[in-house]
Amino acid sequence: IYTAIRLLNAILRWYAEEIAPKTRTGLDDTLVSLLKLGIPVVAWLLGIVALLEIFGYPVEPVKSWLALHGGRMAAIVILSLIALFASSQIIPSLARRLVVGQRPGQKEEEVNKRATTLAGVLTTTLQVVIIVLAVFMLLSELGINIAPVLAGVGVAGIALGFGAQSLVKDIISGVFVLMED
Repeated sequence: IYTAIRLLNAILRWYAEEIAPKTRTGLDDTLVSLLKLGIPVVAWLLGIVALLEIFGYPVEPVKSWLALHGGRMAAIVILSLIALFASSQIIPSLARRLVVGQRPGQKEEEVNKRATTLAGVLTTTLQVVIIVLAVFMLLSELGINIAPVLAGVGVAGIALGFGAQSLVKDIISGVFVLMED
């Protein structure tokens, strides 16, 4: 248990020191805060299970649940972190190539501004999608029925789409303006 907690702390420290400063989004700060909260919670829960087992209380149901779902949940979190890292590294370079490739004779400062803005919008959007998918997958692993949540989010999305139709249109137009100059 101690080794697993130390490994999780090392991963969190690596993410906070190496990845979050490079992407420079508020989403990274939120993610680091959640991980700083989640690691001690996991440590306490595993410690409680270990203490219960030491004092002879039956913990087989908990251990069998952890054996069945713990690996999947860890895989979801690890793959989500990898996807977040990949999106923060790949999208800015793709955005820069996209912007530079359109008009080779543009000023460097203008190209950098457009590429930075476009990369920020696309990276944050993809990171939000990755986090939402990971949360829904984790809720499903915990045995929570996510169908009502998805239905509610769908209805809210439709209502928001109709209510903010011009706002969504303006955002999409802005992305195309950035891409096409």
